[in-house]
Amino acid sequence: MEQSMKYLLTLAAFCASSAALADMNLDDTIRSPWQIGAGIGLTAGGDDMGKIKVYDKATGKVVNNENVRAGRLFQVDFGTRYRFSKLPVSVQATLGYHFDTVQGDDPLVADKKVSFQFYRYPLEIIPAYHFDKHAVGLGLRYDFNTTFEFTDRFKHKFKNAPGLVLQYEYEATDNISLGLRYTAIKYKWKEDTSQSVKGNHVGMNAHVWF
Repeated sequence: MEQSMKYLLTLAAFCASSAALADMNLDDTIRSPWQIGAGIGLTAGGDDMGKIKVYDKATGKVVNNENVRAGRLFQVDFGTRYRFSKLPVSVQATLGYHFDTVQGDDPLVADKKVSFQFYRYPLEIIPAYHFDKHAVGLGLRYDFNTTFEFTDRFKHKFKNAPGLVLQYEYEATDNISLGLRYTAIKYKWKEDTSQSVKGNHVGMNAHVWF
């Protein structure tokens, strides 16, 4: 009987220890400092790259004037964020696609669509300080493969460019953040590095983290 009781107590202790360990591992998983996520944003600003006329093919008249700027329009990105457990600090790293485009009918070729585009691939690393549901960050941005092109007409390349990002975020939930930002950056033409284009812009974005 005594031996059976010892066996049962040992078994109960083992089960309790296993349950506690499982709970600890589950809690660690839930509170993992690493998150992956994706975001989308709208931006405005930058130098004017030219005004594009949109024609009505039927009448040949200009129906709209649109311009492409070096600091807008849409930015999408994905990446990771690390939140320090003992400090109110995080580090976010993302890779994105930032572009402005105007599309319309080619006035010179029938039934052909053309587009003006200014695009680049930004890599961003932003440390941030957190308080309550707010976060303020100052980080680095590096734009790759910056290009200004007009379909079948020209394609101008710029040198890769470093920049600075100042960002404020509101953490709506543990998984959703809404942000405002300012980016300072300048692009130098590859063909003539003495010439440059300012891509400074403001923007708003939203990220989902998992």
